[in-house]
Amino acid sequence: MIAWAFREPECLFVTAPHTARSNPASNRVLEKAGMRVYHQTETELFWRVSRETFIPG
Repeated sequence: MIAWAFREPECLFVTAPHTARSNPASNRVLEKAGMRVYHQTETELFWRVSRETFIPG
């Protein structure tokens, strides 16, 4: 899905905001997809990957 989004030249980042810290399975999937946490709160993680750092799998 990330590779599909980056087919659009205007797409610079793909984000997954408001991911619950209490959901380790979702967080692991996002990490395996190449996303990194760019912001966090006490209860949530905000993930993103940029076009420059994305490695298609």
